[in-house]
Amino acid sequence: KNLKELKLKIVSPSDAKYKCSIVVIKLKNSKEIVDKLLKKRIIASERLGRLRISLNIFNNKEDVDRFITELKQLL
Repeated sequence: KNLKELKLKIVSPSDAKYKCSIVVIKLKNSKEIVDKLLKKRIIASERLGRLRISLNIFNNKEDVDRFITELKQLL
């Protein structure tokens, strides 16, 4: 929901039938953003010119909120 509010191009499926914990966002400067997130101790990756984040059992709502806050500042 919060990512959609940023009006980003989310490449990952939104249909509940196909959703998973990997989110892929199309950005012009995804490599630069991945590098800056890493400096803030947020791990993401760049794949095919896209920003990729993968959540797991160790992440919580605060982690997601922090990622979104940092991403907003970098856009």
